[in-house]
Amino acid sequence: MTSYNLSLITYLCKQTNKHTGMKTLISLLKETKKEKLFLFACLLAACIACSKNQGTPATASIFTGMDVKDSTLNDNKGAIELGLKFQSSLAGIVNGVKFYKTTGNVGIHTGELYSATGDLLASKVFTDETAIGWQVVMFDQPVAITANTTYIAAYHSSLGWYTCTDYAMLTPVVHAPLIALANDPESPNGIYKYTHIPAMPDTTYLADNYWIDVIVTPK
Repeated sequence: MTSYNLSLITYLCKQTNKHTGMKTLISLLKETKKEKLFLFACLLAACIACSKNQGTPATASIFTGMDVKDSTLNDNKGAIELGLKFQSSLAGIVNGVKFYKTTGNVGIHTGELYSATGDLLASKVFTDETAIGWQVVMFDQPVAITANTTYIAAYHSSLGWYTCTDYAMLTPVVHAPLIALANDPESPNGIYKYTHIPAMPDTTYLADNYWIDVIVTPK
């Protein structure tokens, strides 16, 4: 009878996310009934051990994997701040922010993180931007955030250009552990502010999604 050990099964269990381990296990389970019973016991023990080591995602963002659809490029004819209220179900670290850029969105862009009460927690100018796509800036000092607490990810557009999708924040957007809050009369989301210097946005229009996101390391 072929000999299998727990370390082998543990290794295979860890590989299941790569689709290779499960295939190998299936092939191994074509052995005799005694070996099947042994493999099942080992697999159960190994997967319990693996589950204890399954951590949260290395980093998380709200709009990961989503298409920036039905969006338009807009010109405010003057500087504007755009923001998104979000929460995390887990405490963590905000490493930076990002925004989606449509061709023609020129000017200086500054990423910020605010508390719900308007305290500026971090800020940094975007550099090395591309003509289109997600633009990323990492803060010099990452910011610790508390679970189930509202924060605002924002960016300032010096020439007033921005991308938006109307009515997109009428419902929440969830990508665990993060959630972009739904627009609400008591707590608007999809927010903006006309300002020549970076400042916390506080006004909403058509529950727009301005495609701003965060880069969070959950704890």
